[in-house]
Amino acid sequence: MTLKSEKSSVNTKDPLPSANLVSVYPNPVSDLLMIETENNNPNTILLYDVLGNICLEKTFANKAVINVSEFLHGVYFYELRNDKKTLRFGKFLRQ
Repeated sequence: MTLKSEKSSVNTKDPLPSANLVSVYPNPVSDLLMIETENNNPNTILLYDVLGNICLEKTFANKAVINVSEFLHGVYFYELRNDKKTLRFGKFLRQ
C-alpha cells in the first residue's frame, strides 16, 4: 500500500486549474488577513472555525482585507469560491 501526501502552503501563489492565481497571507495572522486573486470576477471567501461553523462570508473582486483581530486564537479554515466552483481550501493560524 502506498500513501500519497500533498502539502499545500497557504501563503504562496499556486496555479489553479482555471489558471487564476490566489494569495492568502500572512500566516500566521494577528489582525488583517489578505486574499488576492488575479481575476476580476466576484469571489466569495468563507472562514470556518474548527467545528465547521462559518465565522465570516465576504464577496470581493481582486482583493479582500479581512479583520480577524476579534477571532479567538487558533486554527481556522477558508474556502474560496467563484460562481461556478470552489477554487481553494486552506487553513490559517490566528495568533
